[in-house]
Amino acid sequence: MSFTAGTPSFSPAKTRLVERIFHHLLELYPSSGQQLGQHTNRFVRILLDYTNLRERVNSTRQLTEETSITLYPVNLSWLRKWYQDITRKAKVRQLLQGSGI
Repeated sequence: MSFTAGTPSFSPAKTRLVERIFHHLLELYPSSGQQLGQHTNRFVRILLDYTNLRERVNSTRQLTEETSITLYPVNLSWLRKWYQDITRKAKVRQLLQGSGI
C-alpha cells in the first residue's frame, strides 16, 4: 500500500524535521492496535498521520510561503526500511557500549 500514489517518495531521514516527526509518531504508536474495531498496522497508522500532517502543511499557504518547511512524501516501504535501519543502529550502539571501540 502506497500513500504517495505514484509520486516520488523519500526516506524519513531525508530531513531532520521529517525524521523527528516520525520518531514522535513511533512514540505515539508503540504497537499495532485497534481502530474502528479493526486491527491496524502500526506503520500504516503512522503513515496516515504523517500524510495528513503533510497535506495540512502543504495546504496552508501562509505556512509554505513564510517558512522553508518541506515535508516530503514517504511511502510504507521507505518507512519500514528507515525503521529497520534505526533499530539496527540502536542495537549496534548498545552492543558496542562496553566494548571500548
